[in-house]
Amino acid sequence: MSGMIVLAAGAAFAALASWWGMRAFVRAAPGAVAARGPLLVAGAGALAALGLYLLLGEPFLGGAAYADRMAALREKAPESFTVEEAVAVLEAAAKQRPRDPRPLILLGDLEARIGRPERALTAFQEALRRAPRSAEAMIGVGRVLVARDRGEV
Repeated sequence: MSGMIVLAAGAAFAALASWWGMRAFVRAAPGAVAARGPLLVAGAGALAALGLYLLLGEPFLGGAAYADRMAALREKAPESFTVEEAVAVLEAAAKQRPRDPRPLILLGDLEARIGRPERALTAFQEALRRAPRSAEAMIGVGRVLVARDRGEV
């Protein structure tokens, strides 16, 4: 329901902005009244498109494309993943298993290897929140901090 409120507010602001621009256009040139027709038709077309989208579309199905990509990745051999695909799979696994630190430890290792120490540190720290006594996560945090700070402890 809150998505519908945001959408309605956005449409109202767009309509107000269009009206404000139209008002300035009409005031700027005395002969501009004749050009009002095409602008009104364009505005009506935009509102009709929005109405059709709300009626026939699924505006609040936000994760559909993501879900399709994840389903396709499940069919693919893990050895053939790109780095970004591997990151996406590990992030999804971490969300699906909120108590398991292993996907986050693997994600931290991967992020560290590809040169993203801040994201690696975040993954290892989240793994430690899930399993405070995880030696792998502690070692990962230490390794990332030492690498990030160029050997200074």
